[in-house]
Amino acid sequence: MFRFFDGVPRLIVPDNLKSGVSRASFYDPEINRSYGMMASHYGVGVLPARPRRPKDKSKVENGVRFAQSCILGRLRNQTFFSLAEANAAIRQAPDRINDHVMRRLGVSRRQLFESVERAALASLRISDDREHGFHGIMSNDFRPS
Repeated sequence: MFRFFDGVPRLIVPDNLKSGVSRASFYDPEINRSYGMMASHYGVGVLPARPRRPKDKSKVENGVRFAQSCILGRLRNQTFFSLAEANAAIRQAPDRINDHVMRRLGVSRRQLFESVERAALASLRISDDREHGFHGIMSNDFRPS
């Protein structure tokens, strides 16, 4: 994910997934050891969303709903005969979504990211990702390394 954006944010707000948060708590959540090591490696803070507080993650939930409708909605009437064929069709969707000009703003999501959010990202440390075991986690490449 960080490689895709070519930078890291100052703070990550994950859901209380078991792979990232060992013990959910309002005041003192316990971060999984490997997730904490990844955050330390990239110099990013981790502040999990509070349990049972949907307002903490409303933007993410709306984004997931939007992506599902744009990606799966367009593919629902197609038949795929292999996983590779389905993945190829899905890979085209993010570019189409990100390059589409939004009516209310008059710019695309990609232009908005480049003009507003890119500057807020810290530089990405990728030189020793494999050494720390983060290659598959942060590169969207989930094959064994």
